[in-house]
Amino acid sequence: MEVVATVKRQPTLGPAHTAELPIETALTSYLHVLLNANIFEGLSRSAMLQELSHMDRITQLQDEIQQLLMIMSNTIAYLTSRANFLQVSPEIPVTKQRNPEKFDAPDVFEANQKELVTDLIVKAKQIEYLINSLPEPEPEEEQAKRLRTLEDDMTVANAEYIRAVNRAKDLHSQISEVLKMMLEETDGIELKDEGNER
Repeated sequence: MEVVATVKRQPTLGPAHTAELPIETALTSYLHVLLNANIFEGLSRSAMLQELSHMDRITQLQDEIQQLLMIMSNTIAYLTSRANFLQVSPEIPVTKQRNPEKFDAPDVFEANQKELVTDLIVKAKQIEYLINSLPEPEPEEEQAKRLRTLEDDMTVANAEYIRAVNRAKDLHSQISEVLKMMLEETDGIELKDEGNER
């Protein structure tokens, strides 16, 4: 089954409208940037595509969870704002009624409830599919090894940075000394010329 990247707009009520694009198309521009930046240096094209696919699925999962929360919020808002007051206990009478335009007819209310439930189920299934498509967690030993490698690389990079800063300071000092000597020589020549003129 081909994994697709989805772009969805969720209305207040009703099913989501979905436009589907293959991940290959969505990731083409990313690949050019990453190849130029050497972010995945040493990895093959298939490995880079796989890595990007995992990243894209995580992004999709975040979007789907946000949409699920939005559907839940819309559901609660609809159920609390478009329902009429009903008597649930013989001992507690209903003392207030809403205007007819403030609540939906029973058949419309029931249909909208079913539609909202369907939206929730569909979105939950989409989230479940994305979670199941994520890669297995990396073993702890591999994580520790990778972190040690990154730490070593950072140590080397930091040492190179310190050397570069020290070299820049040395060059700055040398240039300052040369400029100072040139200015002193210029001042000496000017004073000598003034003495000769007198």
